Amino acid sequence: MGCAEIVRYLARRGAGRVSSLVLAAPSLPFRLKTPDNPDGVERSMVDDLCARMSSDLPQWLAENARPFFTDETSYPMAEWGMNVIMQSSLKALLEFVRVAFETDLRGDLPKIAVPTLIVHGDKDVSAPLEQTGKRTAQLIPGSRLIVYEGAPHGLMFTHRQRLNADLLAFLGS
Repeated sequence: MGCAEIVRYLARRGAGRVSSLVLAAPSLPFRLKTPDNPDGVERSMVDDLCARMSSDLPQWLAENARPFFTDETSYPMAEWGMNVIMQSSLKALLEFVRVAFETDLRGDLPKIAVPTLIVHGDKDVSAPLEQTGKRTAQLIPGSRLIVYEGAPHGLMFTHRQRLNADLLAFLGS
């Protein structure tokens, strides 16, 4: 959830206190369908998502959790991930959904002036690679995109060993 926050921080405050940036499964740069973003998501889909989450969050999670993980992800790991979400404020979750879809960071990304690694899965249903990770990489000068084959949005759960290795390699370079 922090990708947008750190991008906005760096765009507005500069990189004086930041030496590098990693964006894991970002949902940037802009998800909503508009005349200048024709491949985006219809506002009605965002409204429907918020309505379904509002009416029965546990049921929505039960129906939508598996694509966040891989088939090999254990049930306890998936359950743990869902419990983290369930412990969040519903109001905060709904605001997050709206902000995640409605915030346009296309103008902020070119201002990023630190080495940047973007890690994204090619099976990300929540933030499809073509609409998010690839576009983010194109907008950040000199960024590096690593695509994990078969990885979902929850790649920090499902591909944590590879992610940790890539983070260490990036930080050591």
